[in-house]
Amino acid sequence: MARVLVIRRRRHQTHGEPGRRVPASGLKIELSRSDDSHVHFRHLGFRAEDVDSAHENLVKAGMESREAPHRRGFARMYTSFLKQPGGLEVQLVKYDQPA
Repeated sequence: MARVLVIRRRRHQTHGEPGRRVPASGLKIELSRSDDSHVHFRHLGFRAEDVDSAHENLVKAGMESREAPHRRGFARMYTSFLKQPGGLEVQLVKYDQPA
């Protein structure tokens, strides 16, 4: 996938909002390490004002909860992960406000 999109990881961040934004679209692409030498599509991430409520509503709609809503202090975010029946993983995230 990275070769098709001509994407290269130039630096690796472990906190904050890593990735590259696509101008005027709101889309952000993140590349991260995998457990093997292959490139994998991991998940789609969506910002949510209320991660708890959005997570609960998606579970009610048929998605499987993979990680309940929780804090990731190192990334300064509140997040959760779900999986839809077809296998696609979804991340809900609310980033902390800058200090």
